[in-house]
Amino acid sequence: MLVTAKVEIRELHVPPYVLRGQDVRLACQYRTVGTRVYAVKWFKNKNEFFRFVPQYDPPKKTFPVAGFSVDMALSDSNAVQLRRLTPEATDSYMCEVISETPEFWTDHKRRNLTVVDEPESAPALSGQLPSYRIGDWLRVNCSSGPAMPPPDLTWYINGEQVPPHLVRSFRLPATEYLATSVLQLVSEVRHTFFRDGIMNLKCVSTIGDLYWKSKKTLIAQLGDVSREAHSQLHNKTAGVRTSWTVLGVLVVLAGVVNQLI
Repeated sequence: MLVTAKVEIRELHVPPYVLRGQDVRLACQYRTVGTRVYAVKWFKNKNEFFRFVPQYDPPKKTFPVAGFSVDMALSDSNAVQLRRLTPEATDSYMCEVISETPEFWTDHKRRNLTVVDEPESAPALSGQLPSYRIGDWLRVNCSSGPAMPPPDLTWYINGEQVPPHLVRSFRLPATEYLATSVLQLVSEVRHTFFRDGIMNLKCVSTIGDLYWKSKKTLIAQLGDVSREAHSQLHNKTAGVRTSWTVLGVLVVLAGVVNQLI
């Protein structure tokens, strides 16, 4: 049975998010069939930054690119160690494996990596009033702190995500690399916004699975809740009055009976 020589990358590990200033290890797991590896190359976008050629002495070679330096001692034929990532390291990364001559079979895979600079604080809420009536207009803003990339913001009312048609998003540059996200919620206040007379309004700020912060506020309901409470109080008062009336009748009847006796 004829076996075709080939190389195959089975898994490429490039974390999607890395904190600014941290080190990261990129791994390329591959296998060969009927041949041996001639070279393993790593690229940032289209720029080669590390090469491993087993037949060379030394087998490792690095090329300068913006955004990090390569730790040669911790890099080999299956992985490359990047040190102190800066914002310029945000890009796509490719591992390429090449077989020996004469075929030079090649396989490659690519993944994206984003350098993250987290906001220094939780998101801030603005524009909300302490209380609303049904039919009032709710206009509130949720603003993230400056970050890279700008955080994704999501509004929740009583634990349920606000529909997209009620929100508008903005991105405001803060520095060369940092930007602020703003998510505005505009809606007519509805009965469903309240539970037991309280609206639980929350904004969540996220960057991938690396960053999560939230801010919430409790808003009281005016109008219907007050009238309902007044109605309940009136019913209780009426009940007390009825009780006293019945008691008075009983007392009168008791007096009449005593006179008859």
